[in-house]
Amino acid sequence: MPSSTVGIVGTATNNNAAAGSVGEYVESQVSTVAITSGATTNVTTISLTAGDWDLDGNCYYNAGAGASVSAQACAVSTASVTLPANRLRTLYSYSGAAAVSQSAIAPTQRISIASTTTVYLIGFANYAGGTVTVDGIIRARRVR
Repeated sequence: MPSSTVGIVGTATNNNAAAGSVGEYVESQVSTVAITSGATTNVTTISLTAGDWDLDGNCYYNAGAGASVSAQACAVSTASVTLPANRLRTLYSYSGAAAVSQSAIAPTQRISIASTTTVYLIGFANYAGGTVTVDGIIRARRVR
């Protein structure tokens, strides 16, 4: 049976694990990104090095006065301006809700990458009238 501790590098205290170590943490936060109705948007990005990562995120939609929102989505993806499969995104649909400000969670997912890769927090909103912006955070933790 293989040892579960030989060669594992991490941290045994409350500090940050070093780059390349188990437990390494990467995040990006942004505010007030304009979103065009009906179009997917790269809210923010992070760059991850080779390894296995758990990722999640959050999109907070700010509906301006006069905006009638019918849908909002949030996801993490390795493809620019592309929502992944349904099980890897959150989508809310509304019946013309006026000025809805809502948070949508990008479900946790695992990615295993062989080389440095850009990962995107993807936002989407359908609305009529007014404006909608999105604040976002994308987070990644190295699993191995």
